[in-house]
Amino acid sequence: MLDTNQGPLSGLVVLDLAGESGLFCGRMLAELGAETIKVEDPKGDAYRRRGPWLESNDGDPEASLYHLHYNVNKKGITLNLEAEEGRGLFRKLSTAADIIIETATPGEFDTKDIGYAKLSKENPNLLYTTITPFGQTGARRHWKGNALTTAAMSGLLYLNGLPEEPPNQPAAEQSYHMASLVGAWGTLIALQDRFNTGQGSRIDVSIQEAASMATVQTANPNFYTWHKQIPTRGGMRHFGSRHLYLCKDGKWVSISIRPVRWTEFAQWLKDEEVTPDLTGDEWLDPFYRRDHQDEIELAHADLAGKYNRDELVDLGQSKRMLMVPVNQVNELSEHTQLRERGFFQDVTYEEVGRVLEHPGPAYQFSKTMPSSYVRAPRVGEHNSEIFAKYLKLDDAELRNLRDRGVI
Repeated sequence: MLDTNQGPLSGLVVLDLAGESGLFCGRMLAELGAETIKVEDPKGDAYRRRGPWLESNDGDPEASLYHLHYNVNKKGITLNLEAEEGRGLFRKLSTAADIIIETATPGEFDTKDIGYAKLSKENPNLLYTTITPFGQTGARRHWKGNALTTAAMSGLLYLNGLPEEPPNQPAAEQSYHMASLVGAWGTLIALQDRFNTGQGSRIDVSIQEAASMATVQTANPNFYTWHKQIPTRGGMRHFGSRHLYLCKDGKWVSISIRPVRWTEFAQWLKDEEVTPDLTGDEWLDPFYRRDHQDEIELAHADLAGKYNRDELVDLGQSKRMLMVPVNQVNELSEHTQLRERGFFQDVTYEEVGRVLEHPGPAYQFSKTMPSSYVRAPRVGEHNSEIFAKYLKLDDAELRNLRDRGVI
């Protein structure tokens, strides 16, 4: 939980049962101040064994950087949902919850009597968010899926990569992040609806649909209906024009010249003795430029090859040209703009005596902005606190449940 307890969702309770596809959804709600409680098996969730690892603790479920990233600011409890007694405790716990997030196969929780149909009867105010590969309805609702298969089924994978090469896998589980964003937005919208109506609801997120909506070329059928053309992979092009170029130092720059600055840019290229010359009157015609993109790209590449990347970016910005670096991960973590906005949040890890930086939210509020983060929970770290607070269980009862593998 956030130390300040001042986020806009302060006072709300979230039970987060999500696997990898929905972890980011729970994290966003935690960043907004909700008491987000990660519920996992007594042995710990499987993704805790996914690297890379903090320090040299390979295989340590408490040292997975994947786990530490996605579960920052959450509390953690354990429950054996395969046991009826564990499910009974969860049903009782759910009566105190405002929001539940889960990513189980459609119908799986219903068969265990802990799905929306059961829990909403006991807690009519409950917001129940599911994030699954293909949603809760439809012929393929029971299909298994992961970040790659949902990217493939959404059309996102087809559009990723160079046009002359096979489709490329989007990096960093993008379809999972898109679905989690949609899940968080949908949950917040449902929260407003609950405020208006006094009733909870179910939020059904399809990862395929969320990833499809990330690009209008796949989500909008009119692009094909009107033009009878299947969109192709753009590679390093944007709206038909290439925008990424290799600089003298081996780093990449993005060059995107606005039409209003074309004359000044063409003159700059001429002053740099870049070829071909783009200052002729014919180049003032945007349709001529559209039909002669290859020549423009040669000039851009020639210019980029004359400079180190940062030198070119500084020079271009001084001329009010839209040039920016293509940042590598290490450069992003050191970026002045992000530092000045406080994007990175310090998190203390007592086990290794270090403070690590986590990326924070990509927004800022004028009020109720949390000031500090806390590390992701250890397996079952908050069992005593949560079960005592919401179920009134004492230490002896918890020891008994632990000894019998219920928690």
